[in-house]
Parts: sequence; C-alpha cells; structure tokens
Amino acid sequence: MLMGQFFCNNRPAFLLDAYPNAGVAFSTSKLRGGYTGNCMKVRRSSDSAEMDFGFKGDVLDTTALLAFVGSGHGQVVTWYDQSGNGRNATQSTGSLQPYIAISGAVTMSNSYPAIKIFAFNQLATAYTINKPYSFFFACQQEGESNYRLIHSVDRSSFISPVRADHTAVRLAYVVQADEFAAAYENVLVSLLVGNATLSIFKNAGAVTLVDNTAVDYGPLAFGEASYNEPGGFLTEFISYPSDKAADRAGIENFINEHYKIY
Repeated sequence: MLMGQFFCNNRPAFLLDAYPNAGVAFSTSKLRGGYTGNCMKVRRSSDSAEMDFGFKGDVLDTTALLAFVGSGHGQVVTWYDQSGNGRNATQSTGSLQPYIAISGAVTMSNSYPAIKIFAFNQLATAYTINKPYSFFFACQQEGESNYRLIHSVDRSSFISPVRADHTAVRLAYVVQADEFAAAYENVLVSLLVGNATLSIFKNAGAVTLVDNTAVDYGPLAFGEASYNEPGGFLTEFISYPSDKAADRAGIENFINEHYKIY
C-alpha cells in the first residue's frame, strides 16, 4: 500500500517522520506528515505575478502550477524548507531564478517534477553548515562543465557529480572527490561528514576519495550565479546537523523507493 511519499511497511510514511531533526529539507514531494506549508513560490514570465503552490497527492501540485503559468515559464522565487526550521532557499532577482516550468511544461527528472538550474541561476539560504553534517540529494546534472550544482554562497564549497575539470566535491576549498557520475545520469548522493573524516556515496555505493578530511561546508546554496555553464535538475535535498552514517542505508532506501533512481 502506497502512503504519502514512500511505501509504508511498518514504518512512518514520510522520510522526516522516520528520520527527523533535519537541518533543512527541500523537495518537490512532501517529506513530513505534519507539514502543512507550501512547496514553492513561483513567478510567471507573462506578468511577473507570484504564487505559492502546495502538494497534490504528496507531490507538487503541477495542475495548479500550469494553470498559473500558462504557455510561459515558471521560475522559483522560494523553495520552502520542510524541516520546520524556516530556512528557505530564495532568489529575489528574476534573471537568477531557476525554473520549474518552461514553455508551459513542468521541468521533470526521472518522471518527477524537478527544479531546472541553468547558468547564472541560484537559490540561496542563510543556513551556514558546520561539521558534523550529512547531505542526501537526488539530482541529474547536464553535460560536462565546471558548473556547481550544490554550492555555498561564499563559493568555498560545491558538489557537482559531473565536472569537466573532474573536481566533483570541494569543501572549504579542500578537494575531496573527482567526477563520479556521467552526464544526465540520475543519482542519489550521500555526503557524511563527521568531526574528523567524511565519506561519499553515489546510489548507495562508496565513492573513491581524494581526501577524507572532515571540513565545514559554509552557507548553503543551489546553483551558481556567476558562471555561464550548463546546470542540471534538483529534485530533493536534505541535510542533517550530524553524521548519519548509522542511518544512511535507511534514508537512501526511503528516497530510492520513491524516485527509483537505481
């Protein structure tokens, strides 16, 4: 029986109910049973009007979204944090806003609504992430470039599974991993940072590291507003203020059961 975002088999139906206490949680699907807020605020291209959109069947209400956008584009003004901490990802400058609809069609990745991040697009938060911490995110990156999909506002850190210069993970200016995905591949990335060392996983498999030294991340952002490079799609991003190594497999299973990434 399918309940909420994930299969409920003697466990909570939503990821954040099974694994609570996230620092931030963004998704185009509902992540917490008690969450009553919206998914995102969208600006339409025809007249720059803005509107909030919630969930329908625990996924972004794309019917209402397309009724609002019409044949034009829909750009994301705010991606709402479902963790309960109010650390929303925002962009007030229209030209820098990523997309959720293009020419009257929802942007999709692996059959799910996904935020499309083009060159010079960025959503930024005021959340500064220090060790220990964990990231879990579902993404699909486009052709090889030097774009930074998961970024930090201060530009010290980034995670981009596909990179032309082969540097896929750099945290606080320390290179941790080389390129570990193919262009347009749907991947679930897990980053687990403890107080001393870190580990990275792609689709539940360990990534070979260049350096495993644990370092801080900095102020979280999605996309890079200063480089003209191909970007990609981001469907979900969750961060915990702890090393979730003990829960990694369970969290990955929750996410993969929904998105069927691997």
